[in-house]
Amino acid sequence: MKRLLLLTISVIVALLIAEAALRLVFPEDEKYYIWQPNLHHVFHPDTTVFDGIAGDKEFSINSTGARGDVFTSATKNYVCVGGSTTECVYLDNHEAWPYLLQQRLGKGYTISSVGKSGVTTREHYLHVKYTVRKLEHVNGVILSTGINDFMKCLSQGDGYNDGFEFTKQVEDSLVNTIFLKTGRRQYGAWWRRTAIFNLIKNVYSSGSKYVAWQILDDNGANLNTWRANRASAAQLLDTMPNLEQALDEYERNLQLIYNETKAQGLDLICVSQPAIYTDSMSAYENSLLWMGGVGAYQSERGHIYYSAKALRQGLDRYNQRLQAFCMRNGIHFLDANAALPRNTTVFYDDCHFNKNGAQLLSKYLAQAWPHQ
Repeated sequence: MKRLLLLTISVIVALLIAEAALRLVFPEDEKYYIWQPNLHHVFHPDTTVFDGIAGDKEFSINSTGARGDVFTSATKNYVCVGGSTTECVYLDNHEAWPYLLQQRLGKGYTISSVGKSGVTTREHYLHVKYTVRKLEHVNGVILSTGINDFMKCLSQGDGYNDGFEFTKQVEDSLVNTIFLKTGRRQYGAWWRRTAIFNLIKNVYSSGSKYVAWQILDDNGANLNTWRANRASAAQLLDTMPNLEQALDEYERNLQLIYNETKAQGLDLICVSQPAIYTDSMSAYENSLLWMGGVGAYQSERGHIYYSAKALRQGLDRYNQRLQAFCMRNGIHFLDANAALPRNTTVFYDDCHFNKNGAQLLSKYLAQAWPHQ
C-alpha cells in the first residue's frame, strides 16, 4: 500500500510538473478555424455534371486555416470572406478566383480565402470577428455575399425569423457551432482544459488526412439530385415574396461586419453576387439550376420553387442593398454582378464559377481594384 501510494503521488507530481512545463512552452492560444489547418483533399468532378470544369482538383488549407498562401509582413494581405462562390471547392487551388486575383495584382499582394459553403452574413460577421482577428498581417477583407442570405429567406418561407438579433447567447451558440476551436478555455470539464489533453488532441488531429464532414462529395453527384428535385417542382413561382424584413437583417449584419473591420483597422471591399439568372434562359441553362426552393428542397422532391426570372429580381435587390450600404458608408463596392456574363461561360449552375468564370471574375476585380 505504501508503494502504491508513493507511485500514485509520484505520477500526480509528474503530471503537475508536465502540465506546468507545457503551459510555459505552449501558452494559451485560442483560435477559431473555419477549415482544419493543413487539410488536403483531391476532388474528381464529373464532366457530365459540371459545365467548364474538368480534371482532378486539389483543395488545400494552409497552416493558418485559410486557402491560399500564408500571410507575411512583406505583402498587403486580404482575406476573402463569403460562401461557396468564394470557397470554389470544385476548382483547383490555382484556379480559384482569390488566387487568380493575387496573381493579377502582383507580388505586392497575398489573397487567401476562408469562404465556406452555405454560410450567410450571420456567419460572415463571426468569421471576421473571430477568425480574421486571429490571423497575422491582415490588411483587409474582401466580402462576397448575398445569395445565401437570399436563399435562406426563400427556403424558410413563412418560418423566416425576421426578429433575429445578435444577443450574447445567440452569438455564443453560433460560435460553438460553426468553428473548429483550439485552446483550453473552450472545454467545460477540467481535464479537457489541461495542456496535456490538448497536446494529445492536437497530435492526434494533425495525423488525420482531413475532416470528412467538411468535404462535399468528390465528383459532384449531389448536383444531379438537386437539379432533379427542382425539375420535379410542385409549382414554379414568378413573383417574389416580401423580402423587406430579410433585407433589413442583411443590412444589420453588414453593419456588424463593417464595424468589426473598423475595430480591427482593416480595409473592407464588398463584391456583389453574380448569378446566371435572366428573364429568358435556354432549356439547357434552366436544367443546370437547383436553388430557389421552399422547404427542404435539397433532400426532398415536390417542393415549390421560384423561377429564374423571380430569382434574378430577388438577388438584384440584395445586390442593390449592398451597394447602397457601401455608398452610405464610403466602402469600396465592386459590382461583379453587372460585369460578368450570365451564361455557362461563367457558371456551372445557379451561381458557382467554372474555370473560365473564376478567370473573368479575377480579371474584373483586378481592373476595378480600388488601390491602384
